[in-house]
Amino acid sequence: MNPNVEFIDGEPLDAGEIGNFLHQLGGSWNQLAVIPSVDSTNSELGRNLSAVQPGSAQLLTAEEQTGGIGRLGRTWSSAHGKGIALSIAVATSDVLAESTALPLVVGLAVNKALNAVGVTANLKWPNDIIFENADGSVRKCGGILVQQVEHAYVIGIGLNVTHNDHELPTQVATSLKLEGFEISRNELIAQIINQVEAALLQSIDWTREYLAICASIGRDVVVHQLTGEQLVGRAISISPSGALVLATEDAQVEVTIGDVEHATIS
Repeated sequence: MNPNVEFIDGEPLDAGEIGNFLHQLGGSWNQLAVIPSVDSTNSELGRNLSAVQPGSAQLLTAEEQTGGIGRLGRTWSSAHGKGIALSIAVATSDVLAESTALPLVVGLAVNKALNAVGVTANLKWPNDIIFENADGSVRKCGGILVQQVEHAYVIGIGLNVTHNDHELPTQVATSLKLEGFEISRNELIAQIINQVEAALLQSIDWTREYLAICASIGRDVVVHQLTGEQLVGRAISISPSGALVLATEDAQVEVTIGDVEHATIS
């Protein structure tokens, strides 16, 4: 299928159109609901876990998200009609990847979906979709949150699509529109669902592909830990469990939780 790069500002989400794209892509996940507004797509799926059974997935997207959940308890808002707020709930027994690696595996899948509609982006460990500045700093376009709730993984994917500067929450945020990409949200949602399905239900060596597009690798970074401490070193690899391998002055350590800040070129 050729990427659909024709974009009409204000394109509404359409379950039928997304379904048509999914049919063309040939995946099996097609239980998609499109709703006007919700507090959090992840929370909404979490309230209906009885519908999540082995062999299928529940999919939900909303035009507006008023209380979205971000990583480490942060919020992720989604203005009406501007972005993608998509959640996927899948039985843990169906997923072959390690649970700790899921944010990275899903990030790689989202990156492939973006490529399929003509967007070239990068990843920042562990869960950010970004574009790089010349000095090594980044502009964040989206993020991923994976929660294990009872017998299911609930995967949230948020992307800024048509936001203008004044509609973004921080100075380091960006959107696909601001990066010069004009895309169909309906097609991109279908591509994301298809790529995530393929990534989770197959046993693949994802680390090599991830290392090739992760902007954190090979950079001097500062890792801000939950304790308030900082680790300074060079990010040299990713472990199969999804940990960031950091070479510090004293040792080589694996970081499992933390915010990574890329050192900039002065």
